[in-house]
Amino acid sequence: MFGAGMGTLEVLYLSENTSTFSAPIFSKSGDQGDTWHFEEITIYSDEFFRVIFDGYVGPSYTSDMAIDDITVKDGACTPNVPPCSAGEYQCNDGSCIPDYWECDGIPDCPDNEDELGCAWDDCDPGQWQCNNGWCIPDHWLCDGIQDCPGNEDEDCSTTVKP
Repeated sequence: MFGAGMGTLEVLYLSENTSTFSAPIFSKSGDQGDTWHFEEITIYSDEFFRVIFDGYVGPSYTSDMAIDDITVKDGACTPNVPPCSAGEYQCNDGSCIPDYWECDGIPDCPDNEDELGCAWDDCDPGQWQCNNGWCIPDHWLCDGIQDCPGNEDEDCSTTVKP
């Protein structure tokens, strides 16, 4: 989509069962430069459909539009995210956190996966272990002050004080 007189590209789909067009599921207008651009579109449908590419001309002849390398796959698009830098942990959503935040007992990724599957050392005698692996003194249990991130040290109906 290159040129001062560029129009619009829209992508729609046509349902085979109802013969109705969707609203545009993708639309881009105007000059996008003279390089190729990567786009992904997820279409949610439980019936057969056709993908429609509509290209609309602009106000003059000074433009070019092209579509290339189309792939159709079953399933949702996966985010195209660059990898994290060295010394970083990549969360499932693609965000990056310092690698020393993994298994530190504090969830940092949106779905908390940086704290899943962590092996925690046993606490010393006189200590109690929070669900995130932290060790707190026994006398902090049921004292009315949240010491564990999940507040399990104050759930006195299930917390057994040694």
